[in-house]
Amino acid sequence: MTGDVVKFHCIWQWNAVGQVPQPGKQNEDAAQKEEMIMSSNKSGSKMTVPQAKEAMDRFKMEVASEIGVPLSQGYNGDLTSAQNGSVGGEMVRQMIKKQEEQMAGK
Repeated sequence: MTGDVVKFHCIWQWNAVGQVPQPGKQNEDAAQKEEMIMSSNKSGSKMTVPQAKEAMDRFKMEVASEIGVPLSQGYNGDLTSAQNGSVGGEMVRQMIKKQEEQMAGK
């Protein structure tokens, strides 16, 4: 089991830092970055503009309704990753479309 953890840690370091890990030598900066990322993932995603959280939540519910995903406030563990991903993907598509229209002067 320990070998699997070390292997995962090394793969993560290579992907995140862009360097091939050296066996027996730990990159302390990468370990600190990993700890920061892991702790931030536990608390959920952070809004760049916290004041927009309620509007984004409403937008998410609106998009879910439009595409037929039964998203509800609170627990949604019964939904598949495909359902959840389709909501996020559609949100991104709509936000990009809106930005493109704005940039085009529409």
